[in-house]
Amino acid sequence: MAELRKNLGFWTVFSITITAMIGTGMFFGTAIASQKAGNASILVWVFLGLMTVYIGACFGELTSMYPKVGGIYEFAKHAYGRNIYSFLIGWTSWVVINMMNSLLIVAALDYIMPQTAR
Repeated sequence: MAELRKNLGFWTVFSITITAMIGTGMFFGTAIASQKAGNASILVWVFLGLMTVYIGACFGELTSMYPKVGGIYEFAKHAYGRNIYSFLIGWTSWVVINMMNSLLIVAALDYIMPQTAR
């Protein structure tokens, strides 16, 4: 079986991640949250920032423990074995990530070009 080559360096992956977070969350998420929650949105941002750091540390630890290609499926495979549960966890994460990206695109377009009442 062919092994995937690791061509992306640290700075490339870091730049892609920062661009995705800033492009979707910072500009559109802040505007929508402040419209809905007002000043309380600042507390939510602090809470979500702390959760993000915690989840990132968990994934960093798992990546150092299991340095194979496969992401969440690989971690679930080590936790639950090679069965239907690890398979479903891998596919569920893939579907949710793609749905989230589509939702962010639609939310961004709705914010940029709001529909007017006809």
